[in-house]
Amino acid sequence: HNQSATLHLEVTQQALAIPRQALLNRQTQSASVFVLTGSTVEQRTVTYGRSETDYVPVFSGLSKGEQILVAGHNRLQDGNEVIVLEE
Repeated sequence: HNQSATLHLEVTQQALAIPRQALLNRQTQSASVFVLTGSTVEQRTVTYGRSETDYVPVFSGLSKGEQILVAGHNRLQDGNEVIVLEE
Protein backbone atom coordinates (compact mmCIF):
# COMPACT_ATOMS: atom_id res chain seq x y z
CA HIS A 1 0.00 0.00 0.00
CA ASN A 2 0.97 3.61 -0.58
CA GLN A 3 3.49 2.61 -3.23
CA SER A 4 3.70 3.86 -6.78
CA ALA A 5 5.92 3.43 -9.82
CA THR A 6 6.42 5.14 -13.15
CA LEU A 7 7.17 3.06 -16.21
CA HIS A 8 8.30 4.49 -19.55
CA LEU A 9 8.29 2.18 -22.57
CA GLU A 10 9.48 3.03 -26.03
CA VAL A 11 8.60 0.57 -28.79
CA THR A 12 10.36 1.16 -32.09
CA GLN A 13 9.94 -2.17 -33.86
CA GLN A 14 8.54 -1.83 -37.38
CA ALA A 15 7.07 -4.61 -39.46
CA LEU A 16 5.51 -5.22 -42.83
CA ALA A 17 1.83 -6.16 -42.79
CA ILE A 18 0.50 -8.81 -45.16
CA PRO A 19 -2.95 -10.36 -45.62
CA ARG A 20 -3.53 -13.26 -43.22
CA GLN A 21 -4.71 -15.40 -46.16
CA ALA A 22 -1.17 -15.36 -47.62
CA LEU A 23 0.11 -17.51 -44.73
CA LEU A 24 0.41 -21.26 -45.32
CA ASN A 25 1.49 -24.08 -42.97
CA ARG A 26 1.14 -21.86 -39.93
CA GLN A 27 3.13 -22.78 -36.86
CA THR A 28 3.67 -20.79 -33.68
CA GLN A 29 4.66 -17.41 -35.13
CA SER A 30 6.09 -18.83 -38.38
CA ALA A 31 4.48 -19.73 -41.69
CA SER A 32 5.21 -20.15 -45.38
CA VAL A 33 4.42 -17.60 -48.08
CA PHE A 34 5.00 -17.56 -51.81
CA VAL A 35 6.96 -14.62 -53.21
CA LEU A 36 6.74 -13.75 -56.89
CA THR A 37 10.18 -13.58 -58.55
CA GLY A 38 9.73 -12.87 -62.23
CA SER A 39 7.40 -15.56 -63.57
CA THR A 40 8.19 -18.12 -60.84
CA VAL A 41 7.38 -18.36 -57.17
CA GLU A 42 9.73 -18.83 -54.24
CA GLN A 43 8.46 -20.39 -51.03
CA ARG A 44 9.77 -18.65 -47.91
CA THR A 45 9.38 -19.01 -44.20
CA VAL A 46 8.35 -15.83 -42.41
CA THR A 47 8.10 -14.90 -38.76
CA TYR A 48 4.85 -13.12 -37.98
CA GLY A 49 3.09 -11.60 -35.00
CA ARG A 50 -0.40 -11.59 -33.57
CA SER A 51 -3.15 -9.46 -35.00
CA GLU A 52 -6.87 -8.98 -34.53
CA THR A 53 -7.32 -7.79 -38.14
CA ASP A 54 -7.08 -9.37 -41.58
CA TYR A 55 -3.43 -8.27 -41.77
CA VAL A 56 -0.56 -9.73 -39.76
CA PRO A 57 2.82 -8.13 -39.02
CA VAL A 58 5.82 -9.91 -40.58
CA PHE A 59 9.13 -9.43 -38.76
CA SER A 60 11.44 -11.51 -40.98
CA GLY A 61 11.50 -13.35 -44.28
CA LEU A 62 10.15 -10.56 -46.52
CA SER A 63 11.41 -7.22 -47.76
CA LYS A 64 9.45 -4.11 -48.56
CA GLY A 65 8.25 -4.11 -52.18
CA GLU A 66 8.22 -7.88 -52.68
CA GLN A 67 5.03 -9.33 -54.10
CA ILE A 68 3.36 -12.24 -52.34
CA LEU A 69 0.59 -14.51 -53.58
CA VAL A 70 -2.71 -14.50 -51.73
CA ALA A 71 -4.93 -16.63 -54.00
CA GLY A 72 -4.37 -20.06 -55.51
CA HIS A 73 -1.07 -20.42 -53.67
CA ASN A 74 -2.09 -23.48 -51.65
CA ARG A 75 -1.52 -25.64 -54.77
CA LEU A 76 1.94 -24.29 -55.60
CA GLN A 77 5.43 -25.60 -54.99
CA ASP A 78 8.72 -23.72 -54.82
CA GLY A 79 9.92 -22.84 -58.32
CA ASN A 80 6.57 -23.21 -60.11
CA GLU A 81 5.94 -20.87 -63.02
CA VAL A 82 2.83 -18.71 -62.69
CA ILE A 83 0.82 -16.25 -64.73
CA VAL A 84 -0.33 -13.28 -62.67
CA LEU A 85 -3.83 -12.06 -63.50
CA GLU A 86 -4.60 -8.40 -62.92
CA GLU A 87 -7.06 -7.49 -60.19
